[in-house]
Amino acid sequence: MMKRIAFILLLIIAMCMPGIAKGEENPFLKDAKIKLANAKRIVIIPFADYMRDPFSIDNRRLLFSVRQGFESMGKLVIPDEDVWKVLKDMEIIKEDSKYKVSLEKQLKSYGFSKELAEYIEENDVKFRSEPYIPALTEEEISKIAKLFNADIVVRGCVVDYGVIDVSSASPLSNIIGGVAPFMTAQRIGIAIAAGSYIPSTDKEGVVQMTIYLHDGWNGRLIYGKSIFATYKPLFSNLQGRFVLLRGAVKRALDTFFSELKMEN
Repeated sequence: MMKRIAFILLLIIAMCMPGIAKGEENPFLKDAKIKLANAKRIVIIPFADYMRDPFSIDNRRLLFSVRQGFESMGKLVIPDEDVWKVLKDMEIIKEDSKYKVSLEKQLKSYGFSKELAEYIEENDVKFRSEPYIPALTEEEISKIAKLFNADIVVRGCVVDYGVIDVSSASPLSNIIGGVAPFMTAQRIGIAIAAGSYIPSTDKEGVVQMTIYLHDGWNGRLIYGKSIFATYKPLFSNLQGRFVLLRGAVKRALDTFFSELKMEN
């Protein structure tokens, strides 16, 4: 009897505990939808990328796609160049180039002139390598937003972004499946035997990232979404890297923005 009473009490406590019931919308997502619907101006901070230069062409293409997503919602997105200038002025964008330190030591040991060293520093693009975006405080995020009178600040982190090789069935075997009804049993057997020895590797675009939304007024995090998406069209090994990455990014951002749309 006591066990039954204890079980009933535990059940009542569990039912009273706060949580997201089945079918109920995430409260953070709900608030983010409302804030985003009312927002007019948005700042996008370059995404942290621990695999490559955050200002590489790949990362800039990714940010361009994110920008397009917010613009399609009718938002005014602050120009990237203006944001980057503010980040540099605030010393948020930093450089810690091992290449620069190494080259400076070499120039000094070889006795090169100071003028030559300065010329190389100004013209060698590797001196601008290894920049990174460190963690930001709520005060810093709020300051950036207020400089642009922005309602929302968008940040993110790129975990994986590239093209990978994936094994697949032989193209010959795939073709055989379509023409099998028109072939004799003997020819099918020969074709399958030949096709099974033909190696095949497809290419697949992959993107894995997290996107954060911050309230521009106080800098607080209001929503975050981790996304993983791949894109492998038919005959993907014949597709260019740009096409595969664009497909993966589109799938990832379609997932992100579809969640944030207000239902009519």
